[in-house]
Amino acid sequence: MSILLASVLGLAVTTGLLLGGVIGDDVMTLLILYYLATWVVFCPLYLVWTHRQWSRTDLGELEPMAREGRRPWWGTASGVGHPEWWSIQAGVISALIVIAASRLNLFPDQLWLPLLGLLTVAGSWALMVYAFAEKYLDLHLRGEEIDLPDQHADGVPEFGDFLSHSVTVSTMSGVHTRARSARSAVRSHTLVAFGFNTVIVAMTVSLLFT
Repeated sequence: MSILLASVLGLAVTTGLLLGGVIGDDVMTLLILYYLATWVVFCPLYLVWTHRQWSRTDLGELEPMAREGRRPWWGTASGVGHPEWWSIQAGVISALIVIAASRLNLFPDQLWLPLLGLLTVAGSWALMVYAFAEKYLDLHLRGEEIDLPDQHADGVPEFGDFLSHSVTVSTMSGVHTRARSARSAVRSHTLVAFGFNTVIVAMTVSLLFT
């Protein structure tokens, strides 16, 4: 649902800029603009949808489903599955497209390209944070022990607790884990976040403004 709506809106934005004479009719230019516009629209749609659904759900009801390897219905309705890896791949692709557009000078003298590029990379980073928050939540529902320093006093975690945990790891701050699966997830998350923060974000910002 999210990706379909974003695709339609991305097409509308691209068509509007083309008909308004803001961009040329070069095929490569149109494809890059369509992808960037679609991605910038998709990211907030997916994040809002995901946060709203997880925040309104009793996590205890999902434990049997998680242990059977099934996802809740909105995981399918959002149009994507297993987000931790596709978000990383999409983030890399988005950054490469932004870099290519700036280096090939496909949008000369267009001040909105740096803004669109920054929104694309920022959206990809936010998707990574939410994707790993869902990963930690899934581990918790499967019975793995996840240390959540901000967990509620009653001991029942909410999605926001896993989101805070993911933000902490994504900003390269230290966390404590005991379960082997949780340590593996944190290790993967740390490596991905390091690559994303130091390579993709830094390179994109540098190339966009040089």
